[in-house]
Amino acid sequence: MPIRDMIHRSAAAIAFVSLVAPAAGQIRFGNSVPPEDNAREGLYDELKAEPRLTPEVRVVQAVAPSVVFVQTEALRTVPTIFGPAQTIRSGAGSGVVIHPDGYIVTNYHVIEGARNIRVSFQGQPESIPARLMSSLPEEDLALLLIEPEQGDGQRRRPNLENRALSPAPLDSAFPTVRLGTSADLMPG
Repeated sequence: MPIRDMIHRSAAAIAFVSLVAPAAGQIRFGNSVPPEDNAREGLYDELKAEPRLTPEVRVVQAVAPSVVFVQTEALRTVPTIFGPAQTIRSGAGSGVVIHPDGYIVTNYHVIEGARNIRVSFQGQPESIPARLMSSLPEEDLALLLIEPEQGDGQRRRPNLENRALSPAPLDSAFPTVRLGTSADLMPG
């Protein structure tokens, strides 16, 4: 099952539980109400009062346009009864755009041995070719660069207005994350 499908199904399950869980507290089997149900009902009420726009949610909203889905293909030699054979191995992971020219940081294990690398932005139907620029296997880091499409020579940049890929002039920028500094890190 593709990772995107697993994420969508997990999100649907969480949404279902959040809608059904409060109603589940209303279902009683028999006449007695166990004391732990009263405590759970109180916890549900407290959770409903919690703000939904948490700092984590705000971070995800801020960086989501810069996150890419990375898909790879690599040749792999496998033993068969007829001798070694070449097969194509597919891989997937994520990365983040760190520079407006389309530089992406991802994990090395995602692109290790890849002969074909493509990236796509959230909500985009098409993927864009990318090229490995540098890697540091011992740190599990890789740097990719989004490549121009074949044919028209134009880079495909995400149009964040309607979430569709469209050709854009080379001076327009890919959405990037704002890089932080380790100087202001705090415990926790």
